[in-house]
Amino acid sequence: MAGTNLRASGALDALRPIIAAGQPPGNVLNAVVVPSSARRLSHVDYAAEASQYDESVAFSVAGTQAAVIDFYKAEMKKNGWQIESSGPADHQPGIEVLGQIAGDDGWFWEMGTVVEASTFGASGTGAARTQFTLRLIQEPDAD
Repeated sequence: MAGTNLRASGALDALRPIIAAGQPPGNVLNAVVVPSSARRLSHVDYAAEASQYDESVAFSVAGTQAAVIDFYKAEMKKNGWQIESSGPADHQPGIEVLGQIAGDDGWFWEMGTVVEASTFGASGTGAARTQFTLRLIQEPDAD
């Protein structure tokens, strides 16, 4: 992929901890990719605080913040997400790429990818590691 050395891999296995009762729908899950070398760190269920589906998964990957941002800008568009914004994340450090897609369940879904600053070895040399979080949200009805 131009601008990044990261390769895309389907995210179904990586998102398994946040898949339940047919949510998110298959077409949304199939539109999510992660870098093939990404390692899942944790997941959070925000549904207790929201009336709609709202969950996230945190990852770590070998690569720079810029490479991860470029990866998601290109891959989200390629996989049918309409990019709504890209820039500093709200209320947390990092850069967010935010997109929307229509789900087969009749709802619109948002995916926000917040990419933190890269970390390097103790001496500031060596390969960069970057943490990022994918958050999937079923958008509330506009009524």
